Amino acid sequence: MTVTLTGLAFVHSEVWHLVVGKALVALASGVCVTAMVVRTATSVGHGDTGTATSLVLVTRVIGFAAGAQVSGAFLAAGTRPGAEDPDESAFVTGFVIAGAVTALSLFAVRFLRKGVKR
Repeated sequence: MTVTLTGLAFVHSEVWHLVVGKALVALASGVCVTAMVVRTATSVGHGDTGTATSLVLVTRVIGFAAGAQVSGAFLAAGTRPGAEDPDESAFVTGFVIAGAVTALSLFAVRFLRKGVKR
């Protein structure tokens, strides 16, 4: 997902670039969400599975809402007065930031402790 988002910042001149990029991001999101919920459920004790997976869901919803707000702010800032569409630079900035956030998330997950704490 990181590579796709960063790649879209540089390669987006044709419609098919965006279609392929969106398809790859959607596929990666589906795989990541499934893996995240399964990993969370298996990382906690049996009695805490519901609480842990609920926390993952709530965190995802908050993250999606915050990401949508930040994206909207960048696109609004990149729209010239009187224009209907944002400049290309607003989209490029959004893709670069999304790629950086995804990379930082991967880095954080890689170094988190694993398993049930006893």
